[in-house]
Amino acid sequence: DLWATSHVFKSGHRLRVAVTSSGFPRWDRNWQTGKNNALETSGIKAQNRIFRDAVRPSHVLLPLL
Repeated sequence: DLWATSHVFKSGHRLRVAVTSSGFPRWDRNWQTGKNNALETSGIKAQNRIFRDAVRPSHVLLPLL
C-alpha cells in the first residue's frame, strides 16, 4: 500500500505505475537472501511477477473525489 497522497490530473493526462522490488535509497536495501540485511554485502536478483489473467487480475484503485 502507498501512503495517502493526492494529485489533480488534468483531462488527457496518464498515470504510470512502476513495479519494483527496491525503493533504495528511500528505504534500506533488501538483498533477497532472507538473512540480516544489515550484515549482507551481496544479494540475489529479485523476480517480480504481475498476474493479469481472469483468475488473478491486477488492478490499481484510484478513489475519485
